[in-house]
Amino acid sequence: RHALVLCSCSGGDLHRGRKFSSSRGMDEINKMAELGKVPSAHAILRHIESSTHPNQKRMLWNTAIKACMKAGEYDVAEQYYGAMLKDGVRPSSRTFGKLMHC
Repeated sequence: RHALVLCSCSGGDLHRGRKFSSSRGMDEINKMAELGKVPSAHAILRHIESSTHPNQKRMLWNTAIKACMKAGEYDVAEQYYGAMLKDGVRPSSRTFGKLMHC
C-alpha cells in the first residue's frame, strides 16, 4: 500500500515463516526498533498493518519511525511519517519527538 524505500528489504531471519498477532507483532517491532533493525521492523509492520486496530495504528507508525531513528535512516523515517499521514493517522507529540531526533 505504501511505497517505501524499504520494500527491497527482506526482514532477515526474524520474520521468516513466523506469524504474529497484532500485539505480539507490536512487541517484536519495538524490539527491532530498539536495536535499530529497520528491515526486520518493516517486515513485521507490513505483516500486521492491516490487522492492527485503528487505536493502535499511531503506535505502529511511531515505532517504525523510532527504528529508523535508531538506525540513522532519516529519509526512511520521513517516508514512514508520510505513510502515516496517508493512512489517516494523526501524529502525536511523541511522533514529532521521534522525528526531531532524525
